[in-house]
Amino acid sequence: MTPGSTNELLQRLMIVVHYGANGHRGIHVMTNHLRRLFEFIGLSERVRDFCKRCLLCLHVKGGAIIPRPLSETHFTFERNETLHWDFLTLGESFGSSQYVLVMKDEATHFAELVACDGPTSEVAAAAILDWHSRFGIPPTWVSDSGSHFTSKVIGELNRRLKAQQKFTLAYTPWKNGSVERVNRDIIQVLKALILEFKVSAADWPYLLPLVQSSINHSPVQSLVNKAPIELFTGLPCPNTLDTVLLPGKKAARVVSLPKERPDLDNKLRQLRASLKVMHKAVKEVRERQALRYRSRRHYEQPVNFSIGDYVLRSRVDEKLHANKLSVTWVGPYRVTGATEYYFTVEHLVTGKSTNVHSSRLKHYTDSSLNVSAELIDHVASQGTLLAVEALVDHRYNTSMKMFEIKVKWQGLEEVEDSWEPLKSIVEDVPKLMKEYADEAKDGRLHRAMTATLQSKNRKSS
Repeated sequence: MTPGSTNELLQRLMIVVHYGANGHRGIHVMTNHLRRLFEFIGLSERVRDFCKRCLLCLHVKGGAIIPRPLSETHFTFERNETLHWDFLTLGESFGSSQYVLVMKDEATHFAELVACDGPTSEVAAAAILDWHSRFGIPPTWVSDSGSHFTSKVIGELNRRLKAQQKFTLAYTPWKNGSVERVNRDIIQVLKALILEFKVSAADWPYLLPLVQSSINHSPVQSLVNKAPIELFTGLPCPNTLDTVLLPGKKAARVVSLPKERPDLDNKLRQLRASLKVMHKAVKEVRERQALRYRSRRHYEQPVNFSIGDYVLRSRVDEKLHANKLSVTWVGPYRVTGATEYYFTVEHLVTGKSTNVHSSRLKHYTDSSLNVSAELIDHVASQGTLLAVEALVDHRYNTSMKMFEIKVKWQGLEEVEDSWEPLKSIVEDVPKLMKEYADEAKDGRLHRAMTATLQSKNRKSS
């Protein structure tokens, strides 16, 4: 095989194991998937370079917070010994779900995600019983001190199942970093899938199975390059590269690759013979990893862009604070000016210029970027904040069973007017909405607006 064809093959393989259902996981996950079937010289460096150039990853990854635990850390190295659970807020969906109950096994990182309407003890009790019916009951349950975990229902269930509850301190949910780490993975993978599939953030419940699959089927370095499903169930980890489609002159051929490379087959068979052996190796690796994290130093990163380059801007906006699925880094923007303390950047869709501190900017690419229609669509799909110029029409959406308002946006053409849910308009521009409803003289619209306002006031109070 020639060097050119080898590079092309590796590029195709990296795309397969990074995009789609794999959820844009990190360097170690990609490397482990590839090494199960192939051997390339300098694979780690090439995968690292590929991840740095992934345009979607630039949007959803960034910003490091290193919490310092204020109490004794907790570690378990036996399968199904300690269960971490937490309610993660993901916002409104096209159904009634707004939360996800995250359940994670401490030793193996095996996780289950349960979409729910609210963080209640009933949801938690049903979920732990479902876990118990399939895997047995974990002796220790670790959670925050929310009422849904400290309620009498959970306490009585815990007593009857002869388990023990442990609670994290207030404002220190990272007692061992376990559940917060998987929460970050969930949000990151959801953001990447929403951007890649170009769907609404309200579709997140339909993406949860892909997210759970990505977490449980990804070999990670902290588990000695094993996947959670291997350590928790002893089952082999599926690989997106197991089956490939080869184009041909007459018809494409579907080829199934061997599950493991021959030289690894015996080693994996021996490892699967005893889960305790794998858990011991995991324990050693995680202890070394903990030592590395404690000794890690952090350095300031110099500015690496100039006028004409394209950058991403970190999103900091009160209206978007509750929407965890909004991408962290939006853009790209074009750098049009620079001073000692800030840069002037231009939005590619609206043309609006903004002064932004360099700490809120991240390099995207240099000035040679081709600003195509596809890139403009990509920027527009990130939930760009636009100002409402006027409300021009309304209608009742029978399939969604709600009113929608036609909005004219400042700086955009008439053909770009869009239909938005009444609830969103009431929350963003209540005064303008009330004026429009009074002029429209539609009794049903007025009653719907009043009910939405009352609901909003009840929540704020």
